[in-house]
Amino acid sequence: MLDTSFREGKKDMPLIVFVHGLGMDKHIWTDPLRSKVLAGKFPVDILLRKKARSFITESKRPMRNRISLGVAPSRLESLYYKLNKIGFGVLAWSQRRPAADSGFAVNELRSLLTDHDEHTRNGIVLLGHSRGGLIAKRFALSEPRPVISIISLGSPFMGSSLAKWAKILAKTSFVLKPFLKSSGQKDVKGNINHVLKFINSKAVKELLPDSEFIRSLKKPLSSRIKTLSIAGSSPDLIGLYSWHSDCIKNSKKYRSRQKLLFSFPNSLNRVLPEMMMPEELIDGKGDGLVAVDSALSTMKGISSIHSLNHAALVFNRSVHQEVISFLKDGVAA
Repeated sequence: MLDTSFREGKKDMPLIVFVHGLGMDKHIWTDPLRSKVLAGKFPVDILLRKKARSFITESKRPMRNRISLGVAPSRLESLYYKLNKIGFGVLAWSQRRPAADSGFAVNELRSLLTDHDEHTRNGIVLLGHSRGGLIAKRFALSEPRPVISIISLGSPFMGSSLAKWAKILAKTSFVLKPFLKSSGQKDVKGNINHVLKFINSKAVKELLPDSEFIRSLKKPLSSRIKTLSIAGSSPDLIGLYSWHSDCIKNSKKYRSRQKLLFSFPNSLNRVLPEMMMPEELIDGKGDGLVAVDSALSTMKGISSIHSLNHAALVFNRSVHQEVISFLKDGVAA
């Protein structure tokens, strides 16, 4: 039996089905602070952290944790509840095999809609993040009749070169060690190996531009299906900061602040020429995992670009408002 979350909406409104991406689960929609990424080994907020605010003290106190990944957001807003609040029925599920090939997820989606058939009489809107948008299109191509709209957030319709960058991710994984589930050195190594195994899974390889799966998505959707495609153009995923305390001029007080030591992937620009960098990792051209062109291609409807990384697309208020306006104007009207 699938692990699902469902909230009923108004009877004359379509059902919105949320499709999560690779290595995630339904919590990315229903309970974001519980959500994990990369095969369940990292909290999603690791990709949403910001530099801490500076503060002033009377004395130069040593910082206990001088190295930091920044400050995690205290709360993450979810489209799942916002859309339900304005009348849409909402449904999300955790894919049993999120690193398996797309066929498993498509079959689960088909089963899910069969189980909730009475709530689909006014149509279905598929809302997918990352690979979730690809699953949505693959399903709509095979069974277009109940689908009235597809909304994709950072979905690589032309594929992604992520699998080719497994070695780079391995070399930068030391940044993530403090946030792994276990703190023992043996466990850390095992968890990192688990993540690398995930990166080399069938599901990730299926996202390569020349895969059969990606080629199948070049087929056009039915003209009845309205689409909204949203891409991110800020590839900054992770920052590593150090704390510094400096005496304020003509004062006995000290200001403590964080300075950026390293960021992935932006720091790679210092050592690699741009011609070697994939578009996914170039500022203005990708969100860190998916290129802008890939996220906006093959979908002929409404599209937009936001200066956000791959994870931030799910939680950003401007993105939420754009989705809500699209649904109110074009789907629920």
